[in-house]
Amino acid sequence: MQCARQEGYSLIEILAAVAILALVVLPLMGMFTAALRSAHFAQITSQAAFHGQALVEDVVAASGSTLSALKASFERTLPVNIPNTQFAFTRHIDSHGTGLIRVTVVIHWTDGQGARQYRVVTLIE
Repeated sequence: MQCARQEGYSLIEILAAVAILALVVLPLMGMFTAALRSAHFAQITSQAAFHGQALVEDVVAASGSTLSALKASFERTLPVNIPNTQFAFTRHIDSHGTGLIRVTVVIHWTDGQGARQYRVVTLIE
């Protein structure tokens, strides 16, 4: 009498294959989520740098004025928050002591890691 030969995979072979697949895929998923977090942080930081530079350039464009006129113009024309974004900013204009005017803009935002900031400082004549 001949035994019928069974073909296919046993349950143990399938469970072993799934376990090996899980051991390979789970670390890759962790790396994927870390890459997404890094890309998002880079995007937000780039936007903050863009807004900070734009705010400083507004002051540089009006730099023919005296320090007091420049401060008054800066305080009057810029909003407290940057519209349609998650950013807020603080700004400071003072004399540098060398005849130059120092303009400092700090962009603030909050993300999943907590409070963040990006600082732009320039000197103008």
